[in-house]
Amino acid sequence: MPAHFCRVWFADTAPLAAPSLFAEGYRRMSPARQAKIDRLRFDEGKRLSLGAGLLLRTALASAGLDAATEPIETGPCEKPYLAAHPELRFNLSHSGTRVLCVLSDLDCGCDVERIGQGSPALADRFFAPEEQERLKIPGPADSASRHPPENGFWQRLFCRIWTRKESYLKATGEGLSRSLSSFSVFSPPPAAHFLDYQDSPDTLSSVCLLMDPTDSDASLPEPVRIPVHFHTPLD
Repeated sequence: MPAHFCRVWFADTAPLAAPSLFAEGYRRMSPARQAKIDRLRFDEGKRLSLGAGLLLRTALASAGLDAATEPIETGPCEKPYLAAHPELRFNLSHSGTRVLCVLSDLDCGCDVERIGQGSPALADRFFAPEEQERLKIPGPADSASRHPPENGFWQRLFCRIWTRKESYLKATGEGLSRSLSSFSVFSPPPAAHFLDYQDSPDTLSSVCLLMDPTDSDASLPEPVRIPVHFHTPLD
């Protein structure tokens, strides 16, 4: 049985603020991606969408596919997939100026988030009891102190939990149809495996791979991490 594979591309979209570079990248996108970019209101969002499209273009090219012509469909919960190549799975994420793309032969999901966006109120609403315990969130009696903690470790742990949750729900294809608080990333299903990274000083990311727990011969693939630098001319 061939070994499983996982490749992860990541990049900073700040260089795409250059009009000529943005225009060149936009020209290389599929009509569907161009339409998605056009629907976005703010330049930052347009750059993120273009950056995600450029990473997907690079990822599919590594498999001998052309992202501009390859048909991409969406599942019941809007998870994109390659209609003509079910043996390949991909996922995209972006936050701040960072974009992320994962390509694998396993069901996969990815998420990148900025550190420092957490608060006890968000954890109360979206985290499972085990995750809240890890964060040692104050109880209702301590409501006067329920503000975003200044502690850097707390914020990093919050961000790590969040990226794992998002990557898992994107890997399963459930998306927002399943409550974030319905499971703990510290006690995930046997099929779920998390790969955690820090892509920049102010962002964390997670990749979730789903493996068949009944396949004793399968081993978790060693991910290949590939930085991409947007520059002129675009690769």
